[in-house]
Amino acid sequence: MNFLLLLYIKFILLSRIEKNVGTKLDIPTQIHLSFADTVCDIVVTWSTELKSRTSICKYGRRHVEVAEENKDGPTLFVDQGVARRHQFIHRVLLKNLTENVCYKYYCGSELAWSPEYWFCVPQADENWSPSLAIYGNMGLTHAFTLPFLHDDIQQGMYDVVVHNGNFASGLNVDDGQRGDLFMKQVEAIAAYVPFMVTPGNLEEP
Repeated sequence: MNFLLLLYIKFILLSRIEKNVGTKLDIPTQIHLSFADTVCDIVVTWSTELKSRTSICKYGRRHVEVAEENKDGPTLFVDQGVARRHQFIHRVLLKNLTENVCYKYYCGSELAWSPEYWFCVPQADENWSPSLAIYGNMGLTHAFTLPFLHDDIQQGMYDVVVHNGNFASGLNVDDGQRGDLFMKQVEAIAAYVPFMVTPGNLEEP
């Protein structure tokens, strides 16, 4: 009887481990913000390895209490490398936010949720004088400025980050794995301020 009980407990523990491993794959990664039509419209974008039924961003000022949903769900992205790696890209639009107000948010689906982040909506009229961090040609292994950018953003020094081309010395290298690692790395800044980009000479058309 004791032997059968031990087997049963082992089976339950292994089932829970497998379930947790599966759930871990679904935690949103590569989270980044961008402006939409106006500075009061923010797009939250993230990636998961498995498909969910929907894409949801929950946000609020003092408390996370509003849920915005993209009912179309995520979009399948297939890398053009030999391995044909795939992932699912989620986008949720937060419209008509209040200028000069900071919001807390997290994103995900019925499968898993991200940690909580924050962002601040800038002034929306023509008198706004933005504080920008503009740079280009940031690699994956030599992103020496990233910790400093993170600290400055946490102190509210920048409204927007503009990456002017050449991402990770080639986002598509190693079947896109370099690009995934790079976007996970820049989440430290891009999850807090709009991360606006332009293509460089290393980006494929």
